[in-house]
This record gives sequence, structure tokens and C-alpha cells, in this order.
Amino acid sequence: MNEQGFFERIRDGVKSYLNPMHGTEDCLLFMIEENVKPRDTGTLFVACGNKTVFEVPILALYGSDPEPVLSKLRIHANALRACSFPRIEFRNVSPWLQGEIQKTLTGLQVAATA
Repeated sequence: MNEQGFFERIRDGVKSYLNPMHGTEDCLLFMIEENVKPRDTGTLFVACGNKTVFEVPILALYGSDPEPVLSKLRIHANALRACSFPRIEFRNVSPWLQGEIQKTLTGLQVAATA
């Protein structure tokens, strides 16, 4: 790896640390930021093209009911359909919740364009 490539990787790492949505301009992003207090909770951010569509605060992260997330998906279905994106990305989202989200998106006819 040359020196320029090395510094580009460092720059991208710093940008990702400072802005967790960095590098997600071309996707529908589902990302959970974990809260320190109350413990085992987090905020789910749903973003399209680096812009937050909605968030679900104080979401229980372990063994919780997915309904708060799924109802927000239903409420914002039109905004999600209007968003054009080639892929869906999940960050820090458990596999079981990913599956529930994907089933709901399919039912709402929200899909990646690629």
C-alpha cells in the first residue's frame, strides 16, 4: 500500500468515526447506536442518502418486541418508497430484527432498485 492509500484509509476511518452515516449515500441504512443509560437500549436510525428518515429512541436491544420499529416503517412507508437506493445496509442491528425489517419492507413494497 502506498502512502496516499494509507492516508485515505485513515481519513475514511476518521470520517466514519465522526459521522456514522459516512459512506452510506447510496443506501437505505438501518443503524442502532447503543445508549449508555438506560442499559441495553439504543436508538435505531433509518436514513436514506445520508438523511435521517426517522428514528426509534430507547429501543430495547435484547429480546424485545419489534413492533415499535415495524409500526414506524409502516408510518413512513411513502418516504421509504420515494427513496431511490441500490442497496440496504444494516449496522449494529441483530439478525432477528433485520429479518423482521426485511419482511415488513417486502410487504410495504419497499425494495432496493438494483
